[in-house]
Amino acid sequence: LKHIINGKKIMIFGDYDYDGLCSTVILYRYLEKLYKIVHGEEAGSKLIRYTIADPEDGFGLTIKEFEKMIQEGNSLVITVDNGSDSEVVRNGLRGLLVLDHHPSKNMQPYIINPNTGRRDTLTYGTSGGKIVFDFISNIDRTLIKTDLFPGYKEKYRNPRFMMALKGIAAQTLISDMAIWDKNNRSFFTSVREAGAFSESELPFYSKLRGDDSAFSFSFNLISVGNSGSRMKGVFEPKTLKSIDWHENFNLNMIVEWITPSNMEQWMKVDAVLAEVNKKKKEMVRVFLTDYNKNHKQESDRGYAFYFNPKMPHRLSGLIANRISIGQNLMPTLCATTKKNGDIAISARGDNVKDILAYLFDHQEIVDKSKYTPEQFYGGHPNACGGTIKITGKKTTEEAVKLVKDLVEEYSKRHNLKALRKKTEIITNKPVSVSQYKALLEIFKTRSRGAEFSKRLYVPVAGYAYSGISEWASKWQNVGIKDPDTGESVDFLVDGIIFDTQSQIFGSDERILLMELTTNGKASFFGVFKNKQDYLSSVILAEEIRDAVELDEDFILGTEKEQKEYIKAEVKENIELIAPKVIEKMTVEIVKQNPGTIFVFEDSLIKKEAEEGGDLCHLKNTHGIPTRRLPSKIEEAFFGKKEHEQEESQAIAEALDTLHKKHFLKGKQIVFPKNGLGTGIANLKEKKPEFYLFINMIIVEKFGCKEYIPFVKEAKQIVIKHEKDAAIERKANTNNATKQANKATGTVKQ
Repeated sequence: LKHIINGKKIMIFGDYDYDGLCSTVILYRYLEKLYKIVHGEEAGSKLIRYTIADPEDGFGLTIKEFEKMIQEGNSLVITVDNGSDSEVVRNGLRGLLVLDHHPSKNMQPYIINPNTGRRDTLTYGTSGGKIVFDFISNIDRTLIKTDLFPGYKEKYRNPRFMMALKGIAAQTLISDMAIWDKNNRSFFTSVREAGAFSESELPFYSKLRGDDSAFSFSFNLISVGNSGSRMKGVFEPKTLKSIDWHENFNLNMIVEWITPSNMEQWMKVDAVLAEVNKKKKEMVRVFLTDYNKNHKQESDRGYAFYFNPKMPHRLSGLIANRISIGQNLMPTLCATTKKNGDIAISARGDNVKDILAYLFDHQEIVDKSKYTPEQFYGGHPNACGGTIKITGKKTTEEAVKLVKDLVEEYSKRHNLKALRKKTEIITNKPVSVSQYKALLEIFKTRSRGAEFSKRLYVPVAGYAYSGISEWASKWQNVGIKDPDTGESVDFLVDGIIFDTQSQIFGSDERILLMELTTNGKASFFGVFKNKQDYLSSVILAEEIRDAVELDEDFILGTEKEQKEYIKAEVKENIELIAPKVIEKMTVEIVKQNPGTIFVFEDSLIKKEAEEGGDLCHLKNTHGIPTRRLPSKIEEAFFGKKEHEQEESQAIAEALDTLHKKHFLKGKQIVFPKNGLGTGIANLKEKKPEFYLFINMIIVEKFGCKEYIPFVKEAKQIVIKHEKDAAIERKANTNNATKQANKATGTVKQ
């Protein structure tokens, strides 16, 4: 704060991955705002700058880069998500502040990092973006309580701005694979509940396509942003389609993509990133196919080690992650050579941090006459990496064999092969698919969820396969069904890592992504390991033991008691029915379908039974308020500021009642085909925010796919509405200024 108040220059140095880019955005936008408050728009923007690390330079800030930044007039350099072990950090140079989350032994006072200490102990699961947001939140609280920036709370602070930055931070918990403990889950959920994951807030949220689950963030948004940094230098930009603008592509443009200065610039960057992402997927697929053909058979040792000198270092983490997830989080190390001959390793899967920490930290293993650990990086137990410099006259093949032997040494010491088979079977009694679904529901509703790394299984018998279908990025849906009831469960299987057809329909029946094995009578399926749980983000969790303890009547009961317990739960498990839409809702149609609930546009204050005709008198109808009065006079419509809270609360309560009273009880719901708020209420024009709110809830809570176009349309209307309002406000301000100047001139005369 002293640097800002005194007008000193600050330089932010961010890492090139998605977490680093988002961390840079959060810190830069917030400090930029503070500088502008103190020094004005033009001067303030010149005092704060950022730069993104070049992937070719490796991980962390070098002393040479730091000294150059100081020589350029920066009084403070802040590194974000760049590690805590680089040479410049270890030297403790004046004018340096480190915001980081990677495991480190360095505990200097200028380092803000919850993971300082030993690397081979369990680290605090977080991300660079979350650390940076916590940092600016502390500044924000300080400015609210003090008079350092007079008028900060009343005049300058914008809660919506802070929530937008919090939303960017929440994504990094997903992109950096932080463990979804209670704190991280609630942090992400608070942003979602505030409605900050909306393209009306930031345009790149349009990538989510209305789905703000963690799964959607990974596949639809983070994957795109990550491609720009991961692919920089991997391919020649001219190989992309057409325009010259691509040749000037740099990592700073991704920062503009996250928080753009204008929509035209954002659309240009977005178009490039879409092409780059496509190229990235094609390249990752090449190496996954190579692994599948030539190396997969080696993974029966309890871990996977894949070396390919042609594999780009910046893609090795994505490839390792895909291999690991495809084989039930098997510890996976992907190795490649860098331009200087060093071996770069990216590791993903169960406790891989311990494997790399073993290579880097245990002196009885590190033979410095053969190799020197150069860098160690990684934010939590299931994702990390490192660079090893091979010493002596060794060929690449000999060097790789040395690394592989060291990993094998660790595997033998810790018996990785046996650990992979160590699981927890929660019942010995084989269950049907229907009973299995009931068990999933028990765990979902009675616990806080389950982590990916937990291995709880239940034997399922008497099932049939319901088919295979392609999903995103060569993932496949593989379904099992109950032949008697027709109920089914889908699993996500990596179509590249697994030869799905032969594994499922072959003789050995070693099948699904999250399955253990078969004993000839039943196959073992994981709890919280199926597709539905991926999509609903039920895996955002703290621990599974709560569920086991809550259900000890089932877990510890006799086989007969367990069976009765499951039967009782199955009866309580109501199957939800997808809603339908209807072109015209008449009294006759409603009366002919007494078991169906018909939703119509209603008024908030019912003076007479006019709205919806006689529909409001029928027992199987449900009204959603879309205007105040059943009239066409101006006062009858939504839109006045003083009534906004009352009206929005009434809408929310009506939709919530419909959801709990009817939809969750398994009743068929029917909505108007043209959307809610499109009739006399004309919410598109009168109150577009309410139009978006209503239709978005119908899509998200009721799963009405027919209303997705209405949500997209509403978002565009809201964006335009906000832009028009901003233009009008600016025009009014200018007019007021002119009038004031005119009045001042008259007084002077």
